[in-house]
Amino acid sequence: MCHGAGGLAGQYRYGARTGGANVYAGLIFLTLALFFTSPQVLSIIAVGVLGALLVFVGIEMGRHSLKTDSLLVTVVIGVLALVSSMTLAFIVGMVIAYLASRIKERSAQDTG
Repeated sequence: MCHGAGGLAGQYRYGARTGGANVYAGLIFLTLALFFTSPQVLSIIAVGVLGALLVFVGIEMGRHSLKTDSLLVTVVIGVLALVSSMTLAFIVGMVIAYLASRIKERSAQDTG
């Protein structure tokens, strides 16, 4: 999940707008893994660069989380993921989203 959502957010933040960015990144990583597996090659990228990328990815994902249909579900999932586990956050989020849709359906039936 981290490499999926975070990787896409990072690529989007730095200008990628198509799925081709994932293909190119995958080819680069496969090439590095197959032909340059020594630890010295892995230290080419400074830790500070990775930290900066992580900050920008977090900002980008935070910006996109505000574009939600249900801010309540998003906030509950975020808080539970921080204090508990992703599994619990996912399950509780699914239950809240289901209940919210059922309540919205019933209120539409009652007024319509």
